[in-house]
Amino acid sequence: MAPFLSLNINIPKLKFVLTILKYMSKQENSETASVHRPSPLLVPVPVDDDFTAGSINGHDLPTVECSRIMKKLGSKDNLCFCAVCLTLINGFDEVRELGNCFHLFHRECIDAWIHKGKETCPKAVRFYSSIFQDLISEGFLGPSSKVLCIETQIGVDVFALKEIGVEDSIGIFKKAFKPLVISGQGFKQPFKNSTFDFVFSCGGMIEKSAKLADFAMEISRTLKPEGLLVVHMGTGDNYRLNSFLDLFHFCKLLKTRDIDGIDSKMPFIREIVMKKVSGL
Repeated sequence: MAPFLSLNINIPKLKFVLTILKYMSKQENSETASVHRPSPLLVPVPVDDDFTAGSINGHDLPTVECSRIMKKLGSKDNLCFCAVCLTLINGFDEVRELGNCFHLFHRECIDAWIHKGKETCPKAVRFYSSIFQDLISEGFLGPSSKVLCIETQIGVDVFALKEIGVEDSIGIFKKAFKPLVISGQGFKQPFKNSTFDFVFSCGGMIEKSAKLADFAMEISRTLKPEGLLVVHMGTGDNYRLNSFLDLFHFCKLLKTRDIDGIDSKMPFIREIVMKKVSGL
């Protein structure tokens, strides 16, 4: 039988060494993440030098540790993903939080985004780019389409359209946000009859309108015959959907689908695609 091997281990020293190794491992992982994190100027997010916006300065946004934000949100862990570079945000990473959408970003990622003149949320731009690319693949939308986005406050959807090549796009809101959004309202549009090939309304804005019938009539007026209307509304029962479609009797329903929303304000979306019937 082999002799019993006796080891004389100093437990306090061993704990100290393990603590140091654990700390060094964290530091190495943090540095590695910093080195290998994709540059916000290289990831596939919209970058357009012609779009300038001067009212937001990234340095004006507060910088905090991610763990503090996650604690405020009631999260049990400190893990989330940056909406620009799409990599993991660790608990001790410095982040900035946009006040209008409450998405989190690495400080250096969102600073670079804003430095390029972007006032739109990168996560929202990605979301709408995906929506419009699906509509293009199905033949509902194309580069030559003349598009109106209704009740869009800062034109994130308009920005996404232009980035994927649908250049002739404009948004309306009661307060202009040029060059993406001009002053106007869904129930009182500043356009001539039969102006647009495609009308888009997101965020449940149509169903929230106090003048829903006027909203529908204005879309009927400015949408060309055979033009497409795409509406995002909250998910609900068929009675709610049918009541909504009755208001747009000048359109033929082509399809509906339920999709995940972009944030907690509207976690689930029903997308409705309609086509204006010629002669109405």
